[in-house]
Amino acid sequence: MTQQRSTRLTLDPHDSGFLNHAPVVFTQPRAQAPQDGSPQVNISPLAVVADPLQGLQWHIKNTGQAGGVAGVDIDVTRAWTDYTGRGVRIGIIDDGVDYTHSDLRANYNQTLDRDFANNDFDAMAMGGNNHGTAVAGVIAADNNGLGLVGIAHDAQIAGLRVSYSGGTIGMFTNALANMKQFDVVNNSWGYVSPFSDNLNQSFFAGHKAALISAVSE
Repeated sequence: MTQQRSTRLTLDPHDSGFLNHAPVVFTQPRAQAPQDGSPQVNISPLAVVADPLQGLQWHIKNTGQAGGVAGVDIDVTRAWTDYTGRGVRIGIIDDGVDYTHSDLRANYNQTLDRDFANNDFDAMAMGGNNHGTAVAGVIAADNNGLGLVGIAHDAQIAGLRVSYSGGTIGMFTNALANMKQFDVVNNSWGYVSPFSDNLNQSFFAGHKAALISAVSE
């Protein structure tokens, strides 16, 4: 069987967020009917990510570039031929997300935004808050030839913003209760003392109820 390949290059010339832009290349094999009359075989598209900072993302492909052990990574690139997160909604409970970032705006769904610190519907990161933005990039930075690439780079993401400096137990409970509108929710935050957030304690009864509700509805 022979294959013909077409290549599409896309580049945003208006984005100045990164100095050395590289195009993202989608290689699309086209299956042709075999000459011997056997059934045609359909070949899945192969996505070749060319985001310029991907080489620094040791968690995606560890070549020892950060002084670690080569091969110790999540081995996700092989899955990208079939799974890129498309159709999956991911919530990020964190200190907000800068959804105007060139690597995030294409995958960000503001209709799912909530800010439980300010009690509104805009989870934009404020001031020096940047943890949620970094987390969003790891999860779903767009495969667009800019910056880096996310693990699920076609997923929809939205922020459920909380405050780490002035947060209340109720604020976090409300954020957890809103997990039900997502397929996956990231919670890369915690309390200072290890294992202090014991859900069997009455103080965290709201957390426990919210988590149970989110997974049962």
